[in-house]
Amino acid sequence: MWKQALKDAYETDEKWWFASSAAIGLKIRRMEGWMGTEKRFAFWTQRSARRCALL
Repeated sequence: MWKQALKDAYETDEKWWFASSAAIGLKIRRMEGWMGTEKRFAFWTQRSARRCALL
């Protein structure tokens, strides 16, 4: 049972990450004051939960 609970928790966390990542992506696109390299870095960081955590 605990393995199933762990799997469900991971899947829930993963779904939350993808949903929030989509919302953050829209905000990055709207940033008018950022240069192209800054936006690329933000998108690159956003693609990985580990990179965001390290940031």
